[in-house]
Amino acid sequence: MLEIIQFTDVLCTWCWGAQKNDRAIKWIYGDQVEIIYKQGGLVSPEEGMQEGFMEHILSHWHEAAEKHLMPVGTGDPKLICKECPSSFPQAFAIKAAELQSRDIGYSFMRRLREETHAYGMLTTRMNVMHQIATTIDGLDINKWQSDIESGEAEKLFYEDVNLGNSYGVEIFPTYIFKYKGNTLVKGGIFKLGELLHFIDELSGNTLKKRHLALTRENITEYLREFGKSALAEISIAMSSDLDTTKDLLDTLVDEGKVIANEAGNSYFYHLK
Repeated sequence: MLEIIQFTDVLCTWCWGAQKNDRAIKWIYGDQVEIIYKQGGLVSPEEGMQEGFMEHILSHWHEAAEKHLMPVGTGDPKLICKECPSSFPQAFAIKAAELQSRDIGYSFMRRLREETHAYGMLTTRMNVMHQIATTIDGLDINKWQSDIESGEAEKLFYEDVNLGNSYGVEIFPTYIFKYKGNTLVKGGIFKLGELLHFIDELSGNTLKKRHLALTRENITEYLREFGKSALAEISIAMSSDLDTTKDLLDTLVDEGKVIANEAGNSYFYHLK
């Protein structure tokens, strides 16, 4: 199995954009590839309190959204505030969820991303994270809150940060590809084709790939595997452009097989 360790952060717009590639990789290679997320700590409390920090973030937010095409709110995002100036609390909450299982942790992280980027919720607030946590199947709320309050989740977060430092991680997302004792470190924003090239290069083209095609059957199977998905995620996994993919999705919606929900400047889809 080829392993991809990805250093990420909920507040990072480019990490949100990378979700479509992450899912496409799993769609293409299946169980031959495992993606493991590590928390990077993009915004420390000290950075978040600096004058002009939020303005700096907003200066490239909408430009980035036009490039990565994942759903984002139509106004300015709510990322931090005076009372919650850091992304660290989100990272603690994710690690607390991961203590129950990796899948539960990743489901919670995905919901945090959706609510932050597509719906404009201020997810650095504990009451907002608690509300989101109650929607995650299998998550024990009392244990989750206890693991945050005890400092156990914070400890795991700093283990992630220290691991990132050992690899020289400076930007998000950063990918650590591992296969049969070989390691490849790549940091930055990559197109899907570039990530597939890294995988094929490291594995010596030994991994089998799914044939990509836009069909009713593939969309149904994709949504069954990943659940609620953005238009950009479905499109790239089908190797199709956005408009053509949306046309077929609209047909499936009209037939009552798929449900579409408006999300910021785009849509999420799931099976009925």
